[in-house]
Amino acid sequence: MVESSIEVFKKFNVKEIKLEVRVGNKGARKFYGKIGFKEQKIVEDYYEDLEDAVIMCKYME
Repeated sequence: MVESSIEVFKKFNVKEIKLEVRVGNKGARKFYGKIGFKEQKIVEDYYEDLEDAVIMCKYME
């Protein structure tokens, strides 16, 4: 599903996709990393339970 969304974004000339993932969600971080997202920064206390978020970014080709 993510890959098909990326293809739609390409058709609309989107240059960058950003998302946030819980620091503790190692599975999601690994998944997004495998499809080209890079970890950009940590946002402290991002979620309601005060868990930090990792901002991830994919630059489109």
